[in-house]
Amino acid sequence: MLDFTAARDTRTEPYHWSTVTGLLPAEARAALRESVPALEHFTRSERRTGGDKTYGMHVLPLVHRGEEQPALRKAGDAWAGFAAAVQSPEYRRWVGETVGADVSGGAFDVGVFVFGEGDWVSSHTDKADKNATHVLYLNEEWGTDDGGEFLVRGTAGDDAPVHASIVPGGGRSVLFARAENSWHAVAPVRPSAPGLRVTVQVEMWR
Repeated sequence: MLDFTAARDTRTEPYHWSTVTGLLPAEARAALRESVPALEHFTRSERRTGGDKTYGMHVLPLVHRGEEQPALRKAGDAWAGFAAAVQSPEYRRWVGETVGADVSGGAFDVGVFVFGEGDWVSSHTDKADKNATHVLYLNEEWGTDDGGEFLVRGTAGDDAPVHASIVPGGGRSVLFARAENSWHAVAPVRPSAPGLRVTVQVEMWR
């Protein structure tokens, strides 16, 4: 399901991160996209004030700390295959080669995250016990004016300079190693977006 020869654009500034194109081939993306559970099965997750970040999105956990969740069993073969692929030794080695994070032994979370109009995530660095994160985009058509970009920052604050902005579509994904300065965010999805912004997130714990 995963093409480990996919093109990688790996950077070390402001932290270790990579844009990967084609890791999840078009056929696999389509199979996952077509079998995304209905939004009514997701939980709305939102925080507008307080905490270390603010956000708004719908979330469906498939794997939690390496344990399959009920939603994975209901989602179908494509999702089961994906969850197995991103917990395999081959994938773990590939992550290490790509962003230098040793994820050979930790437990993984896998979840589907859906962003509608206005949904966002403010700048944050992730929890200290997280080793790396991989965000894969299932949308094909997404424009530079549609919002929802993954924003790479090197310093705190939603007004901090943006080092890179990745459009969430077209077979792209973003992989990064957690660091004290691994500031990142999701820009609000704009009304012009062609639909829901659908992502799969793999979180790798120490």
